[in-house]
Amino acid sequence: MVLNNSLTNITNLIPNPLDIVSNSVSTTLSPLMGLFKAIGIAVLVYIIFLIIRAFLSIRTTLRIKQIALDVKDIKDKVNILIKSNQKNKK
Repeated sequence: MVLNNSLTNITNLIPNPLDIVSNSVSTTLSPLMGLFKAIGIAVLVYIIFLIIRAFLSIRTTLRIKQIALDVKDIKDKVNILIKSNQKNKK
C-alpha cells in the first residue's frame, strides 16, 4: 500500500514525456506552419495565374492563325490583281 501510494506520487511528479515533446515540437514548428501556409497560398495563386495565362495564350494563338489566313487571302487577291493588271497593259 505504501509502495503503491509512493509510485502514484512519483508518477505525478514526473511529467508525461509526450507532453514535453509535443510542447517543444509545437513551439518549434509554429513559425514553420505559418511559413508553409504562406507558401501554399503562393503556390495556389501561381497555379491560377498559369491557368489564366494558358487560356489567354490559346486565344492569342487562335487569333494569330486567323490573321495569318486573312493575310494569305489578301496576298492571293493582290497577286490576282497584279496579274490581271499586267495582262491589261500588254
